[in-house]
Amino acid sequence: MSQAASYIDSTQDVGPKQNGEQGRYLFTSYVDTFLMGGASILFFFASIILIKQHSHPYFATIVFLLSFLVNFPHFLLSYQLLYIDFRHLIFSKLSFFWAGIIVPGLLIVSLAFSSYFNPIIFLGYFVNALYFFVGWHYIKQIFGTIIVANALQKIFYKKIERRCLQANLYMLWGVSWVWTNVDGGSPQIYEGVIYSGFNFPERYVFYCFGAIITTLVIVIMIHLKKHIKERNKPSLTALIAFIASYFWFVPLFYNPIFFPCIAFFHSLQYLPFVYAVRRNKIRSELVESNPEIQSRIYCIRHYGYLFLSVVLGAILFYFLPKHLDQMKLLHFYSPTIVMFYFAIFLNIHHYFIDNVIWKKNNEQMQKYLFHSILDSSVG
Repeated sequence: MSQAASYIDSTQDVGPKQNGEQGRYLFTSYVDTFLMGGASILFFFASIILIKQHSHPYFATIVFLLSFLVNFPHFLLSYQLLYIDFRHLIFSKLSFFWAGIIVPGLLIVSLAFSSYFNPIIFLGYFVNALYFFVGWHYIKQIFGTIIVANALQKIFYKKIERRCLQANLYMLWGVSWVWTNVDGGSPQIYEGVIYSGFNFPERYVFYCFGAIITTLVIVIMIHLKKHIKERNKPSLTALIAFIASYFWFVPLFYNPIFFPCIAFFHSLQYLPFVYAVRRNKIRSELVESNPEIQSRIYCIRHYGYLFLSVVLGAILFYFLPKHLDQMKLLHFYSPTIVMFYFAIFLNIHHYFIDNVIWKKNNEQMQKYLFHSILDSSVG
């Protein structure tokens, strides 16, 4: 959902505000707030208690199992959107052709060449690229979540206000990425592949913190000014998503239980948007007049679609690469080299997919995410 914010122009009215909650949220105010950041904040404080009590022997297993319900489906849903829902755009729009054909081809070729020539060095570069794009993608999604949640409440940002908000969020990503590369001389392992960071000077982290504080003050002042002049304030969902971003990225909040769950909460934040788009798309395409048949078709096309993402996500992104590793077909550098390839390809390609399917010029996405949501007939 990295580019959903591109839909909203600061002067654009996305539709008449409905009475009650319907049409102003993807689900309801509480559900939206919980999924888009509230769950991660609650878990952050719960994880502090877990650490103190040392009562987390099965935690890694729980996180692993949750990935089958949220993380893997979130990846597969982006593939379904690109290659199924918007497949007609792949050969008609350059940006979709780039994300759908060129990028995966380049990734496959470059991974193959890297493995052949110097896997120790070049595969390590891919790990650094993964963390670079993943952090960038998370921040863009958070920005989109904030903008969309506010827009549904008729709260819009001018261009300069959006830029200031983006600056603060990108500084969060900056401090997180720089922090992981300060001790770059120490080798680390990702899916059996040894890599090293860029060994940045420690002062870079302090520079980033300075930029975070400065831009945060500006963001607060902008919202105070909007409250005074326009008599509005950010929606609770947007505010919680913004606060959650600090727990996700600022190194001072790091703890060994919460950190592995950030990918889960990012995926959880993504799912409501896909759910809403798919729901509204199907409802707009239903032509059957019989309500019973309508309901049956809707359940098959909507919930079947979501169920398929869980099943295929587990097969394609875990069981298949695990099986190939066990067959030792590519057992030349790491016993989990296939899992490494899948993880690198999936995370980097996912960034480029989201970068096109959630953009303003994708008219179908704009229609199903906003116009249908604001139609009182859509529940």
